[in-house]
Amino acid sequence: MLKNDYKDDVLSGKRKYQVTNNEDGTISLDDVTVYEQQGTVFSANDLNAITNTVNEVNQKLPTKLSQLINDANYLKASEIPQAIEKTVTLLQTGWNEHNIYSLKDSNITRTSHQDFYPVKVGNPPSENDLNYLKEVNSYGFADGGQTDGTCYIYASKKPVKDVQVIMRVTK
Repeated sequence: MLKNDYKDDVLSGKRKYQVTNNEDGTISLDDVTVYEQQGTVFSANDLNAITNTVNEVNQKLPTKLSQLINDANYLKASEIPQAIEKTVTLLQTGWNEHNIYSLKDSNITRTSHQDFYPVKVGNPPSENDLNYLKEVNSYGFADGGQTDGTCYIYASKKPVKDVQVIMRVTK
């Protein structure tokens, strides 16, 4: 574990040094600063510990990455959710009094999930496309649950005409 509690010097004013004349004609500088907090000495030992740790991580990294890739390769295609998209028409007459539409489709199972999107529009979208998108989004379609072969679509507002949407079923 690397040291992680280093502290900075906290001074009362400026750093101060006292000059001492040595017998050999040289001078020495002695630190006479008044410290509120004396900082941690950072030495070669600290730097060596950091570089050794970085080197260890770099040596282990290729092996760890290789293990992760091998683990990912064990995923079977059947474990990855499969999505089926198709365009469906929700008839205006198919909605009940609770704003729920029953849609029969063989791709739907008890554990599938359905999402509903407006049909794809032109690029760039025309004025009609934009109006259509606004209308479909205003219905607030949501997955209301399912049984084998049937999903129930909830709308926050009952459509006043037939609406085409893309249904994505994720198994």
